Amino acid sequence: MGLKSILLLIGVLSVPLIVLHRRFIHRLDKDKSPLEKWFQWEDVNNHETVVMMIIGFIIGLLVCYLL
Repeated sequence: MGLKSILLLIGVLSVPLIVLHRRFIHRLDKDKSPLEKWFQWEDVNNHETVVMMIIGFIIGLLVCYLL
């Protein structure tokens, strides 16, 4: 398995882990809707930014594979 494959695998696996971590942290918040417990626009500078960065990283790796 090459370095690109390992990096791609890490990126793909880390996105669901971060989203599940977010859900676990906010599962008991009564002031949040079920959708807000998974994703919050007001707090986009925290977990969501990391998820978007990793998705961009995955897209970059896929582009490298295709070239």
